[in-house]
Amino acid sequence: MILSEEKVSALSHQILENVIEKKWAALLEDETRVLRDIKKAISSELKISEEIDLMVRNKIHSYSRTILRSRAGIWTNHCFFSKIF
Repeated sequence: MILSEEKVSALSHQILENVIEKKWAALLEDETRVLRDIKKAISSELKISEEIDLMVRNKIHSYSRTILRSRAGIWTNHCFFSKIF
């Protein structure tokens, strides 16, 4: 996972606090359950993002020519990611 469990938890708490404070929605469930659902949603999205990233990296590695990387290790050709998926 890209974010640690602690960071996901902290982010979830901030989201819930803002929803309650700014009255963006009325909670029909207990705050604990809503918080747990927010954490699940964040974790699910992060997992999907990692799966897509892995698929794209595998696809790029399957190309016959070498794709250059920057010093930071980030793919220099971001267009490959958007073209593949």
